[in-house]
Amino acid sequence: MHAGTILPITVWLTETVADTHHLEKQLLPLLFPSEQKRLNNISHSRKRREYITSRSLIRHVLKQLISQTDQPWEITEYKNSPPVVTHPTRNINLSLSHSHNTIALTATEYVLGIDIEYTRPRLNLEALAQSFMTLPEQQHFEMLPASKQTDFFYRCWCAKEATYKLRTVLGRETIPIEKLCTINRKSRIRYSSDRDMAEHIQLPTQRCSCTSFNRNKMPLCI
Repeated sequence: MHAGTILPITVWLTETVADTHHLEKQLLPLLFPSEQKRLNNISHSRKRREYITSRSLIRHVLKQLISQTDQPWEITEYKNSPPVVTHPTRNINLSLSHSHNTIALTATEYVLGIDIEYTRPRLNLEALAQSFMTLPEQQHFEMLPASKQTDFFYRCWCAKEATYKLRTVLGRETIPIEKLCTINRKSRIRYSSDRDMAEHIQLPTQRCSCTSFNRNKMPLCI
């Protein structure tokens, strides 16, 4: 990777639905042992739907990236980490995030972290901000007009979460999000067209650009 290179990244988005029974029937024969084990340990209905949808999305995306005539891939689950894709010739790193029935996925040769959050007004915004923002961030937050505080709140949260995920994948020492400062960093935060979802992608170089948003509607083709 050349210094200063801005990398194009596709963010794949899909939505969970109330009934994933049909999708689960398609997915179950395709799951690898570690995925099956994790699914069996999920008892919460919403989290189970999210898992089924996200693993279907992964397969949908991998089919776009890897030719069907190519050698098969394998997916392995690890605790507190994104799924790992193993392929003989391709290096593919995954990052997942979900919020408010929306699931976001990136699948690239680069190690990165992604986070999305559904943006909505909060009555306790100031108290929540104090729980995870550094002092410079809190000061910046308090100086903003009320109309812009919600926007900054979610931008800050997404950036911290994405950075935390990135550091975890890279095996670096994790830093509590209240100690990660986003002030004086160039923003890499973009919004989807309906303006209700914020997302942040964090690379080791802190330079990237979101070039497309692929909103796949159910059912996914896996």
